[in-house]
Order: sequence, then structure tokens, then C-alpha cells
Amino acid sequence: MRFAQSSPASYQHHQPTTENPFVLLSGHFLFFMYAFHAAISIRYWFAIDIAIRYRYRSYPACSIASSDSDSERTTTPVAAWLR
Repeated sequence: MRFAQSSPASYQHHQPTTENPFVLLSGHFLFFMYAFHAAISIRYWFAIDIAIRYRYRSYPACSIASSDSDSERTTTPVAAWLR
């Protein structure tokens, strides 16, 4: 006898079995893993994009078409890391 007859049905249902060893490879689990990985990847690339924009926000090439560029300026802006 595998389980005692007095065991609750829910207890019997949640026991690990060897009948289906590929339970973790179900469609729902794989979709969850794909969605989780995609969300992490998107956050990672946005963080890189924000870091690059923050690092080069005063770079001369980025301010050519910027609305805050001063057309009356006589000196060329130089990035801080070039000084």
C-alpha cells in the first residue's frame, strides 16, 4: 500500500511522483521562464541606454539638433573627459 487510507486526498495529490518526471517542462512553466527572461533583458537594455545617455549628455555630437543649443555661442562645447 502506497499511502495510508487515513491520509487526506490533498496530501496524496501533492506528493512527488516519478510517473511524470517532466512536470517542470510544462508549457506554462516554459512560458513563465521565457516571459521572466524577456522582462529581465528589457530592463537590462533600458538601463544600458539610460547610462549611455547620461554619460554622453554633454557630448558635442549629441547637441547639434538639440533645442537647448545656443546658436550665438562662439566656443565649441568639449566633453568633460576630453579636458
